[in-house]
Amino acid sequence: MAAAESVWNYLAATDILAPADFIIGFGHFDRRIPAHCASLYKESKAPKIVFTGGVGSGSANLTKAEADFFRDEAIKLGVPEADIIVESNSTNTPENVRNSVAVLEGLGYSEACSSRFIMVATPYRQRRVQLTCLKHLPNATLFSSPPESSYAADLALFKAEGEHLSHLLVGELERIQKYGAKGDIAREDIPLAILHGSKEIVIVRPK
Repeated sequence: MAAAESVWNYLAATDILAPADFIIGFGHFDRRIPAHCASLYKESKAPKIVFTGGVGSGSANLTKAEADFFRDEAIKLGVPEADIIVESNSTNTPENVRNSVAVLEGLGYSEACSSRFIMVATPYRQRRVQLTCLKHLPNATLFSSPPESSYAADLALFKAEGEHLSHLLVGELERIQKYGAKGDIAREDIPLAILHGSKEIVIVRPK
């Protein structure tokens, strides 16, 4: 468990926040994402929230596009619908970024590519989201802010959805290496201690 927790801590990248132009919630089944975005909005961290995501590998049992689900959850938490922007067609992280920028530019935010974004993703995906944004938004100012959690909390969350977090953690490290080498995301050298630790994780394959 110690090795898995170390990998989780590395992947759940978190920054000290400053005021931004947009909070952007990346689609997933994780209901904590819209809740955290709503909290940041209420703290005046940014005046607008962008929710991005259609139906993809992380949607689990959602019955609608992830972005639409997030919008509905945020409205329930008191965020005015007028301050929520929805992009519900993307099915992977690069599309999340490109399509969100296109929507913002279509709404008149001509400087979207150089804006200040607070990125919110489910914790184990946060570092890859950060690296994707660094690649596709090189002129933007980016802050990572996953929902507050822990390895133990996420282990229970994913187990409740019939998913195995150990499998996801190892797969995420592989994606960071593979996509970085391909140029799909910013390249990052994963610390050797994390790579060695990942080899100690017992993989439970989903049935």
